[in-house]
Formats: sequence, structure tokens, C-alpha cells
Amino acid sequence: LSQELVFEGTYGYRGDDGASLVGVSASDSTSPVSGCLSYNFVSANPALSGMEYARRAHTAGLTLARAIAPQIIIGATAKYYNYDSDVMGDEGGSGYTNDLGLTVKATDGFNIAAVGYNLWGDRNAQYPRAVGGGASLRPIGSLTLAFDAVWNLDAETKGRYGGGGEWFFSAKNGQLGYPVRAGALHDSEVDATYLTVGAGMTGM
Repeated sequence: LSQELVFEGTYGYRGDDGASLVGVSASDSTSPVSGCLSYNFVSANPALSGMEYARRAHTAGLTLARAIAPQIIIGATAKYYNYDSDVMGDEGGSGYTNDLGLTVKATDGFNIAAVGYNLWGDRNAQYPRAVGGGASLRPIGSLTLAFDAVWNLDAETKGRYGGGGEWFFSAKNGQLGYPVRAGALHDSEVDATYLTVGAGMTGM
């Protein structure tokens, strides 16, 4: 939707199991085929029946996207995951899986998107098939508001719903920008709500 070179980092904390959620990415949309390298790490220590356990997950991905019309972009992501847990009943392991996505630029300040997650590849209960949708609105130049939702196709009525905002700070020289984000996410599977914050650096 815009031609930028973007480096981002995010951090989230989940208090009920002491989880830390870290994400970093580098995206380049200055060429006809846009690309993004991403890495996410999750570490948690849930307490069950008076005992503390450990979970951790690494996920790395490569996303490529291309406009097929002035207002329509399609993309695909290939991901590698590695999940480990000492919680009884958790399925650990590693493998590869793939996503597909579509973005429609409805107006200059309003976009909608749809995504299919883990549609083919290795199967793991921690990386279920899912579908998602979202929308973003830019009421003024520096402010973006967004909402999205994801539904788990491998479980009954399990969804996640979230929203947030981004304020974009521009450097005085006009060559760099710094997006700062905050949001909230509700996960119906565990009936919990999380807060997230993030920051990035953009070459303009």
C-alpha cells in the first residue's frame, strides 16, 4: 500500500503465565514484489496444579506480496516453527507451514484484509488452520487505527479479537520515521485479555 523500508520490534507480556512475546521484522515494499522477514519468540511459565512448567516457541517466516490490481494485493508466507513444552498433553515439534493473504485498498485511508493461516504443510496443534480478517483506518496522516480477528478452524468457536492504534513520528530531516503502537487482544480460548506495545524505524 506504500513504498517503504521498515524495521519493527514488538514486545508483549502476559501476566497469568509470565509469558514474554517478542517479534522483529524487516519489510521492503519498494520493489514490485514486496518482501518481509520476520521472527517471533514466545516464552511462558504456566502454573498448573501447584507446579510450574515451561513453554517456548520460535517462528520464522518469509512473506512475498504483489499487487494484481491498483487496489488489490495478494501475498503468501512460508514459516518454520519450533515448539517445546513440558506441559502434559502439549504437542511439541518443528516443521513448516504456509499462509495466504489478500488486501483491498477500499479508499486512501481505509483498507480491509483476509488471511488463511497454516493452510498446508506440517500439522501441529499449536499451529492450527485458521482464518482471519481485519480493517485499518487512517483518519489523519500520523494516526492509524486497526481491528482484526482470527478464528481457529481446528477447534470449536475459538477466536481472538484485537484492536489498536499507531502514531507515526517523523524525523526533522524527513528521511526516517518512528511508528509507535499500542493495542489489546482478547483470546476466547483461554478467556484472557492482553496488552501489547511496539515501536519501529522506517526509511522514507
